[in-house]
Amino acid sequence: MKRFLLLGLLWGCDDNIRVSDEVNLGNEADTDTDTDTDTDTDTDTDTDTDTDTDTDTEIDDFTVVVNWGATSATLFIETEDTFDFGDIRYGMTDAGEGISDEIDWRGEDCLVGENGGTIKAICKNFNDDGRDTQEYTDIQNNVLQENGLTLFKPADAEQLTWYFFVNSDPSQCWVAGPYPEYYADVCTNADASFIDQQ
Repeated sequence: MKRFLLLGLLWGCDDNIRVSDEVNLGNEADTDTDTDTDTDTDTDTDTDTDTDTDTDTEIDDFTVVVNWGATSATLFIETEDTFDFGDIRYGMTDAGEGISDEIDWRGEDCLVGENGGTIKAICKNFNDDGRDTQEYTDIQNNVLQENGLTLFKPADAEQLTWYFFVNSDPSQCWVAGPYPEYYADVCTNADASFIDQQ
């Protein structure tokens, strides 16, 4: 009897009231069978690691700065080239035209040495960072074989002729100073502009 009354009441309701078609009553079965199985996994294992340790085999554009201090001279190379600076050797001398054998000094010329070679020619070299420091000394002869000593002092700066070369390739060489002919047999690349004495 109660069921009958309920149906009757619903039937007698206003005909304008209806359930919207858009309402989801909760009993509509979702039949969407979209099974997107995109398994695109980027397996690109690019292991390209740049191991290029670019070190130039030639040094082209550079300046050697010489700082004359109170107790030592410090040299350092200024360049944008990447180079093994420890491979660069150098010497200097005050020997040349107009300077007598009695007063000039060849012991540090990195070429023939003093007294016709009886005192070995001293060659100096840079550190890997392109620097070298030479302490002043008044002692000559074999004591100068100790690395880091030089007889030359600031007063000698203008009369020095410098010789630089790459130890593994002596054809790469540079000479600067008032008497480049002193090194003419080993290097003809005379360019005073690469020395900056301060």
